[in-house]
Amino acid sequence: MCHYLKIKSVVGEEREASINLPILINLCREVLKEDVEALSKFENALAVAGYSPIHDEEYSEFKFRIVDEKLYEVTDEFPKLTADSFINGVPA
Repeated sequence: MCHYLKIKSVVGEEREASINLPILINLCREVLKEDVEALSKFENALAVAGYSPIHDEEYSEFKFRIVDEKLYEVTDEFPKLTADSFINGVPA
């Protein structure tokens, strides 16, 4: 299975902007809908980050515009941090 990392650069609070957090989250859900495990991890990450659809109206007030997008294929050679990356172990 191939894994990819997509990075989006955004600019916030622009008058012409049309993207907000609920829209972006729904776009991600649409992309992940075929991969139940990835979608579950995404939903868990949202919960851990404190995201709640109860606040979608408030989240929708902050608009931003995507100004750059990069897609990286994540292979075994892709840079990563592991416990061994830290001389004294992972900081607590």
